Amino acid sequence: MEEDPKLKFIANSIQVVKESFSSDISEMRYMLKEVVGHVMALGSQNGTPVAATPQPHQTTEVYGGHAMEPPTLCHKPASVELGRFHGVNPESWVFQADYFELYGITEDHKLILASFYLDGDALEWYRWLFRNKQLFNWEHFTEKLLVRF
Repeated sequence: MEEDPKLKFIANSIQVVKESFSSDISEMRYMLKEVVGHVMALGSQNGTPVAATPQPHQTTEVYGGHAMEPPTLCHKPASVELGRFHGVNPESWVFQADYFELYGITEDHKLILASFYLDGDALEWYRWLFRNKQLFNWEHFTEKLLVRF
């Protein structure tokens, strides 16, 4: 029994469309992974954590004829803010200032950043230390802060 030519034409057309869609979707996946890779690279330049190596459960996939590792996405750390210090309860303020570690603030930047969170007597005291070249490093500053307040 011979197949109806119209049905055969329709079946072939459907197959061509399916293959075309499959190819297009593969190409879009490849382009999306490239975009995600570029965004992740930009994020790592701005301090956003990015995993450098693929996780063991990931496999290389082929998109549009190109082999690519699936990107590893990392979440951005929660926003943490250091409270203002007015000269009261210095132990708590120094403890909270450990948020510098979370954001990877270097030792030479901690003193400068901390100065933006000082008010009143604490700010005047810091300015005196700065003018008189009494600031050496973060550890020295926190020791002086705990003695003074």
